[in-house]
Amino acid sequence: MRTARRRPVTLFSAAALAATLLAGCGASSADYEGSDAIAPDSDVAYSELASEEMAGGAALDYAAEGQSVPMDEQVIRRGDASVTVDDPYTALTVLAEKVAEMGGNVSYSSQWTTGDHPRAEATVRVPADQLDALLAWLPDLGKVEQQSTSSEDVTLEVTDLRARIGALETSIDRLKALMSDAETIADLIEAEGMLTQRQSELDSLNSMLTYYTDQVALSTLTVSFTTSADAPGPSLSWGESWQSFLNSLLWLLNMLIYALPWLIVVGLGIVAWRLVRRSRKRGAIRSEHVIDLTSD
Repeated sequence: MRTARRRPVTLFSAAALAATLLAGCGASSADYEGSDAIAPDSDVAYSELASEEMAGGAALDYAAEGQSVPMDEQVIRRGDASVTVDDPYTALTVLAEKVAEMGGNVSYSSQWTTGDHPRAEATVRVPADQLDALLAWLPDLGKVEQQSTSSEDVTLEVTDLRARIGALETSIDRLKALMSDAETIADLIEAEGMLTQRQSELDSLNSMLTYYTDQVALSTLTVSFTTSADAPGPSLSWGESWQSFLNSLLWLLNMLIYALPWLIVVGLGIVAWRLVRRSRKRGAIRSEHVIDLTSD
């Protein structure tokens, strides 16, 4: 009887112990699988993101996110004009003052004389909406001999630059996030290298965009000033004629100086040739005289 009672208890204890061990193993297996599921996924996510940055995937993500760049019209306007005035230097000063009133500036100016005729030229930049007004004002300075304008549409270039700049900025932000989450030195070095490359590209694109923006905002106009005295005038005066005569004499004197050595050589050659010729004639006369005496 005692033996029969102990056997069920022993079997029950063994079953309970086995259940406990199985439960513990199941929990450990679950914890192990959960840790494996998290760590590899983190490494894979970093690797995929780094590869995407290296392949330029940030630009695609930027477009996929639906970020749009406004397609406003971007036009660069340029012009040039030639004006006949009484005093080019004064006209240049007045032009600079007018441009300053319009909110522009003089980027280049020059003054010189051709003979006795003064001339001047200036390249000015004014707000794009003031270019037509400045061209209409030029007749107030003098007679406009020539005038032309040109336009260059750079809308596509500016839009493309803005989109690429936005993509690079997004890429740089993601690379900075990668660097903050990097767990190894290799990952950090890789992210820093890509960040440096992206930043260099961003600086270059920003410089190009700044240039286009400046050219669109301020139009360029080049103005040349001449005088009516530039046209052919009357015949030379007595003073100018006398000066021309003296210049001609000076030119002849210089030519004579340059030719003098050659003239000396040629003169000596002629003298030597004549002396030789005279000596031969004397020899011939003497020979004839001797022949005559012999015959007699």
